Amino acid sequence: MSTVRLLVLGSILRRGVSHGYGVYSDLTSWRAETWTNVKPGSIYHALEKLESQGMIRAVDSENQAKLGPSRTEYTITAQGSAEFESLLESTLKNNDIQLFAVGIASWKCYPGKK
Repeated sequence: MSTVRLLVLGSILRRGVSHGYGVYSDLTSWRAETWTNVKPGSIYHALEKLESQGMIRAVDSENQAKLGPSRTEYTITAQGSAEFESLLESTLKNNDIQLFAVGIASWKCYPGKK
């Protein structure tokens, strides 16, 4: 199981649309580096892989007047939402404390939570 995959999907799901730095900012604010092995490079690798698998898709930026380099922004697909739910369920049932912690952190991103 990939904790990075779950965290990246959760961040994009929570934001609706996000670029790699937005995902990184979320994970930093969650202090994920203290309880996972997530590194900035693994976030960008996960974004590429998730896009190639149809879990996320690139969208046109709403902010056309950007200063600096352009950023690819992503939104989650129906397939990505299903993958997020499946990964979330697996982590919340896992005995590994690190995976369980990722599940707890990702729970706040889940739109179907009760």
